[in-house]
Amino acid sequence: MLDNGRLDGNDDIVWDFDWSECPGATLYHLYVIGPSAPNPLIDQPALSEPGLCHVSRSYILEANRWGWTWKVRAYVDGSWGPWSPTRSFDVEPVDTDPLPGGPPAWPMFRHDPQHTGVSPFLGPQSPAVRWTFQAGTWVDSSPAVGSDGRVYVGSDGGSVYALDGMTGAKKWEFSTLMRHMFRCSPAIGSDGTVYVDNWDGYLYALDGSSGSKLWEFYLGALRHGNSGLTLTPDGVLLATDYTELHALDAATGQIIWQRSAPSYAFDATCPAVGPDGTIYITNNNDVVYAIDGSTGGIRWSKQTDGWTIGGAAMAVGPDGVVYVPGLQNVVALIGATGDVLWQADPWGGGANAAPAIVGETVVLCGSSAATGEISVVALERTTGALIWSCPMSSLVSTSPAVGADGTIYVASVDGVLHAIDTASGSVKWELSLGAATVSSPAIGLNQTLYIGCRDGNVYAIGP
Repeated sequence: MLDNGRLDGNDDIVWDFDWSECPGATLYHLYVIGPSAPNPLIDQPALSEPGLCHVSRSYILEANRWGWTWKVRAYVDGSWGPWSPTRSFDVEPVDTDPLPGGPPAWPMFRHDPQHTGVSPFLGPQSPAVRWTFQAGTWVDSSPAVGSDGRVYVGSDGGSVYALDGMTGAKKWEFSTLMRHMFRCSPAIGSDGTVYVDNWDGYLYALDGSSGSKLWEFYLGALRHGNSGLTLTPDGVLLATDYTELHALDAATGQIIWQRSAPSYAFDATCPAVGPDGTIYITNNNDVVYAIDGSTGGIRWSKQTDGWTIGGAAMAVGPDGVVYVPGLQNVVALIGATGDVLWQADPWGGGANAAPAIVGETVVLCGSSAATGEISVVALERTTGALIWSCPMSSLVSTSPAVGADGTIYVASVDGVLHAIDTASGSVKWELSLGAATVSSPAIGLNQTLYIGCRDGNVYAIGP
């Protein structure tokens, strides 16, 4: 399988063609053509050496990856000889190669500090399992994906795994002495350092290449959340326990500042960060706090009536509006003041997990208190008006991941992964996994999605 480029245009296609030297040949003619193409991609009749390295800043679409052919002939004694037998080849998926020196593909829970849940890469276009990795116990942790495609994920067995994104081969495993659960999503720094917190109350910084421990920080209480850590663009690592929000230097683990919960616990909530650096976090008394990212001072607080979901992440739009999922409704707050922009309850029962921000829409799942009906909905980002509703067969407690083409991927607790069209809300395809799933999906390279499952497997879904 030969090389492919990237949709963002930041990688070359590099194809190497080699053949045996023909005695007496002064020229070679190479002919390469794609499937059903009217004209060849390469038609070089004046090659002086038995080989060619073709470099092109482009990419091959999924529909044209299969069934390429090439052949060659030699110019000997003043005439062209016969063509060689035709050889065939296929092309790897677009975006297989990582962006050189680029950021991690899925760096943290909900992808980014704003928790939009949106990836710059395409997700899988069909429900094909590429590989599985068996961890031996529940995998409720949501995966993170590095710039090289490596997948990092925790397990209930007290281990964090680094897996090859293409094959699922284990690169390393890190375990704690007491083997407490790793249910939170890892976070990946720009230098490849992997950060993960454990139910033993410690936060660990690990070398992404080897899994060796770089430093650890005691959060001060057992952390029983399933969400994860937040990394800011300026290298600040945000983590919560039940009583405090900690801002740490990601390079050293040193405390920058700490903010105690003014009342009630933060409940291991994963903080979201606005475009201006303001940090947003909830407590388990339905209060949203806006916290100064530099000092830890409280800018404002807002009491909601939505029963905010403990441990679930809010999302922040490009205009700074904060979207708060609650067990009674969804609230949109103006980031600068905390004033309510709108609130909505399209289910008659409230949200079940964190939202995603897809262009001008907010996507999240909820259920009806009266009927128990469950659905994924899209709301207008500025008004909260319902755009579409997609019924689900079972409770969805995971947060959606969104591919570069707008496809929404969400898993339900009955172990079904759903791919939903962002424009219409119609289901593109579904895939039944081995058991209940509470791990939120992450989109990596190669049009591949990664998700944990309670059958003990990490699944890679992709071509």
